[in-house]
Amino acid sequence: PSVVMIVDVFADGPPPLLLLPTAAPLTDAERSERALARLVQRLRLRLTVARGSVPLDRAFGLDPDLIDAPVSTALPRLRVAVAQALRPEPQCRLLSVDAAPSSSRPGLIALRVRVAVDPATLSG
Repeated sequence: PSVVMIVDVFADGPPPLLLLPTAAPLTDAERSERALARLVQRLRLRLTVARGSVPLDRAFGLDPDLIDAPVSTALPRLRVAVAQALRPEPQCRLLSVDAAPSSSRPGLIALRVRVAVDPATLSG
């Protein structure tokens, strides 16, 4: 059986968004790392785009009505919305969505999404 990696979608540090082509052939580890970086990029995109804002895919993203909802009602709805937004990514399994009012920025919600990824499902 394959090892399942736990990925924190919004982990601190630079997002793995820029993957430049190389002249040398990639090793299996490099291919896996790039495939994981692409997956994390897609997950972040799904969770930071307002639904209805992508012209050819109006269902893509999160419900923008969550933005103005009171934090007490937005948190449970946000967890459901994240699960729905990640459904089109079959190579990851949602483990948890932790959402809480931000301690450093009043009125904002800090979101932590953890998914399990089977490395065997990542293609380079």
